[in-house]
Amino acid sequence: MWTTLAIVAFLIVIVYNLGAGLYYMMTDKGQTDRMVKSLTRRIGLSVLLILLVMLGKILWDYSAALRKLPPGLDDRRFLLHGGIAVVIAILVEGFADVNLGDSEVLTLFLVVVALGYLACGLSDVSAVSE
Repeated sequence: MWTTLAIVAFLIVIVYNLGAGLYYMMTDKGQTDRMVKSLTRRIGLSVLLILLVMLGKILWDYSAALRKLPPGLDDRRFLLHGGIAVVIAILVEGFADVNLGDSEVLTLFLVVVALGYLACGLSDVSAVSE
């Protein structure tokens, strides 16, 4: 419910900024940079929405896989907890500094996410085989 409202709010703000950019393009005639700022906000909000949906989906999948695992020590549990920690760290770190443009940070993030999804797949396979 709340996620749907947040996504709809993002989309309304994105469409508003698109309309404001069109309005500024027609009225300012290139005298100010309001159109550029409005369209830049629209692009930034679109990218932010995509990233938040993607990271939210990763967290949702990992937590669902954790709930399916039996209690006790398991390498899959370790990978899923590590994946959740890395995703939360990327979210927190994004407020201070954006490092996903660095190839090392992006590669590490993608490897950890891939290992988490591998653990999700292994939990599904082990549940079927038992």
